[in-house]
Amino acid sequence: MAVVMPLSPLPSSFPWYADPRRRLLVLLLALLCSWGLACLALGHNLRWEWQIDAIANLAELVIFTLGMCIAQLSGLSESARRPMVLGFFFTSVSCMGDWVDEFVDYSEPIEILVETVEALFVFGLVFAGIGFRRWLMHQKAMLAQQTERTQHFRLLSELDGLTDVYNRAVFDRELPQQIRLAHEAQCDVALLLIDLDHFKRVNDEHGHSVGDQVLRAFGQLLKTELAEHKLLFRYGGEEFAVLLPAVDLKTAQGLAERVRHSTELLHVHGGHGRPLVLSVSIGIAMAELGEDALQLLQRTDHALYQAKQSGRNRVCCG
Repeated sequence: MAVVMPLSPLPSSFPWYADPRRRLLVLLLALLCSWGLACLALGHNLRWEWQIDAIANLAELVIFTLGMCIAQLSGLSESARRPMVLGFFFTSVSCMGDWVDEFVDYSEPIEILVETVEALFVFGLVFAGIGFRRWLMHQKAMLAQQTERTQHFRLLSELDGLTDVYNRAVFDRELPQQIRLAHEAQCDVALLLIDLDHFKRVNDEHGHSVGDQVLRAFGQLLKTELAEHKLLFRYGGEEFAVLLPAVDLKTAQGLAERVRHSTELLHVHGGHGRPLVLSVSIGIAMAELGEDALQLLQRTDHALYQAKQSGRNRVCCG
C-alpha cells in the first residue's frame, strides 16, 4: 500500500535573502561601503574635522543611498527600476569618495583614481533620469488605460443591455439638456417616440426569447437608419425614443417614415420558423419656446397615442 507523506507547510514569511532584489541591494550596499573603506585605506594623514563640506557630502551620500534602497525595494517596473538603482548607486559611490576626501589626503595616482570614480556622479544622474522618465511613461500609460476602462464601464452603464442603445436614465438626462441647448442656439429639436405594434402578442404567441430578438433587431435597425443621429434610447419595454437636435419637422417626418418602412421589411423568425410581420407607430413633436422636457414629452406621447388610435403603423405629429 502506498504511503502518502503529508506536505510540509510553507513558512509564513520568507527570510530576507530569499528575495533577489534584497540580495542585490545588500550587494550594492556592501560595494559602497567597501569603496569607502578603500578610500580610507588608500589615503593618509587621517583627520576627523567635521567641516560644512563634510556634512554636506554626508547628507548627499545618505540621500542618494536612501534613493537607491527605495527604488530597489519599490514596485517600479523592471525597465524603470534598473537604471534608477544603477544611477543612484553611481551617485552614492561618487558622494562616498567626496565625503572621505574631506578626512584624508591622497598621493597623486590615488587622487586621479578617486577623482575618476567621482566623475560617475554625472553618469549616475543620467541613468537615474532615464529610470525616472521610464517611470513617468509607465504611469502615463497606466493612467490612460485606467481612463479608458473608466469610460468603457461608464458607457456600459449608460447602454441598454439588450438593444445596445442608451437607456432611460440617459434619456431623462439628455432631454432637458437638448431642449436648453436648442433654445440657447435658437434652433429646432425634435422628439420621436416609437412603439412596436402588438409586441405583447409576439411575447404571448412566440415567447419572450423571440420578443428579445425583435427588440434587439429593432435597436440595430435604429442605429443603421439613423446612423448620423446618436441620441437613440430605449424608453421602456417596446418603446424607443429618438432626439434629433437641429432637425426641422419635415426632416423629422422623413426620418420617421424611413424607420417605419424599414420595420416592415425587418425579418425576425418566430417560434415556428415563419417571419414575423412587424410595424411601428411613431409620434413626433417639436420643442416650442418656453416649453420644458415634461411638456414636450407629453405632446409627443399624445402624438404616439393618435398614431395607435388611427390604426397603427403610421407617423403622427403633435
